[in-house]
Amino acid sequence: MRHFLGVSGWRLCLIVFGLLLLGIASIEFVRNKPIGPVVPVVSVCTPLKPGMRRIGNPSGIQFDITTSHLSVHEGVEDAPPSAHGFYLQPSSGKSGLNISFGPLNFGEGTVSDPDAIFLEHLEKRTIVDETGHPVGEDYWGYLKSGERWRRVWLFKGGILAKYGFVDKNDAETLDRVIESACLLPWVPPQRSMPALMPGSSNEFKPPSP
Repeated sequence: MRHFLGVSGWRLCLIVFGLLLLGIASIEFVRNKPIGPVVPVVSVCTPLKPGMRRIGNPSGIQFDITTSHLSVHEGVEDAPPSAHGFYLQPSSGKSGLNISFGPLNFGEGTVSDPDAIFLEHLEKRTIVDETGHPVGEDYWGYLKSGERWRRVWLFKGGILAKYGFVDKNDAETLDRVIESACLLPWVPPQRSMPALMPGSSNEFKPPSP
């Protein structure tokens, strides 16, 4: 039996076969490894598209949703400090996206969700506005089973958007809501004109000499 560099032919075949299996396994792992969702860039809201609904604070961050794929539940905390929020659930899923607005969410930048300890992978990304200024933090990860977990904190208004352990399809639906985060354009307050007395005029009159 021939030898190649001191290795018999059958052993060389086993080594080559083992390396081939290892390469296939590595390619399969990389192919099936969950890819992180797009990090939102918060810019000024554009006109709402047909079939979409916009939710959020009256003068702050907004999110665009499609009601054909999501059921929407809105609520307000009665006990102070009050918080306003929404729960969005995909039509095909058991878990959903929780979005809350209020002072209870200030300081939520750290991963305080106890479920995070079960994650196979966890990463932190920075959310910026259209000028590149940091406006939030995005924590994202997944389990060994491939289920996704996400927790997004936006500084302005103390907004927390989170979901936990959902499958790939539901995660993509909820991620599109998070990616739609936008800021209502600032509108200067209207100044009301003082009421005029009967017979008076708003014309400018020079002072008498």
